[in-house]
Amino acid sequence: MFTGDGGDSGFCSDSFAYAVTDYLRRHGPRLAALRLASEVALLTQRSTGAVLFSSTQRWLFGAKMSDQLPALLMGSQLVSAQLRDGFAMPKSYPHPWFNHLGHAPWDVIRRLGVLVSTPEFYNVIDATRPEPEIVSPLYAQPAVELFLRIPIHVHAEGGRDRGLARRAFAREVPEAILQRLWKDRAPGFHSELLQRNLDLVRELFLDGVLVREGLLDRAAVEAALAPGPSKTEVLPVEIYRHLDVEIWARSWMR
Repeated sequence: MFTGDGGDSGFCSDSFAYAVTDYLRRHGPRLAALRLASEVALLTQRSTGAVLFSSTQRWLFGAKMSDQLPALLMGSQLVSAQLRDGFAMPKSYPHPWFNHLGHAPWDVIRRLGVLVSTPEFYNVIDATRPEPEIVSPLYAQPAVELFLRIPIHVHAEGGRDRGLARRAFAREVPEAILQRLWKDRAPGFHSELLQRNLDLVRELFLDGVLVREGLLDRAAVEAALAPGPSKTEVLPVEIYRHLDVEIWARSWMR
């Protein structure tokens, strides 16, 4: 089964905010950077001046780990404070690929997508049957290297998400798809699925390996999985991610 995983990172949807920094690094200060900043501002709902200032700052001094922490930790609200604090200690992104570098640009890290994150330990599709094999062509090494050779602003030709790809496949793709700006999904699906299985999920976590070993904060887990309207900001995707790891970890406890 072929998936489109890697498209958002490869085609720079996740890194368009860094397009001006990437341009300055390649070409230095030019008038074209101002026009590009206005395109980034339009898509990121910021002012052109703010985009220019932050982009120039990253170009001259690099992006600090502290600037990235709020976004990186947004999906780790249930993780214990000790682990969260430990993640904040490195001065650069803690990944073996970048250990030998004095600085790894954040736009490059974002363009690698989930290749720099922890892989799935447990996949319900793989667990239930040997087929189909899941393949992500956009994460193949030749494809990733090609994406990285193309500057961010070229990927976003005309200030549009996947601008270059839209033009490249103009003859093969229906016009309605070429013009769309959003990939829709079933609204509320993940939240409803969680609510229907709340008792089971709560039991799995509170009696599980991750809470017992102190990797997850028990109080935060209880608050997030309490019956009724939740006052926490925990995203369902985080709960599912920890659930994957919990099920994987339990297989080692037998």
